[in-house]
Amino acid sequence: MIIQIRAKGVHIGDDSKDYIEKKLETLKKYYSTIDTDQSQTTITISANTEKSGAAINVEVRIVAGKKTFMAEEKATTIEEGVDLVHDKLKTQLQRYKEKKVDQHAE
Repeated sequence: MIIQIRAKGVHIGDDSKDYIEKKLETLKKYYSTIDTDQSQTTITISANTEKSGAAINVEVRIVAGKKTFMAEEKATTIEEGVDLVHDKLKTQLQRYKEKKVDQHAE
């Protein structure tokens, strides 16, 4: 999986980058196509300009083959945002995998 991290108006430290990469690497077990070099993951972390109390926007887009998975969250810290996005993507990947398995069972 190729991971690109983009920051807009926010500084991302090495610890945060490592955390993001480790967290997203765990998604491989839910969809095997993500594990290939052809899959691309783009993480965009930007400063939130709205007055909602959340300081960070985290958006993750995974392109694996012909399928695209995307999640976006607002959070107070980068790590919190990555955790929330990870949970959303995990759910999407599990549903897609179950749907795919059900189609093959019929």
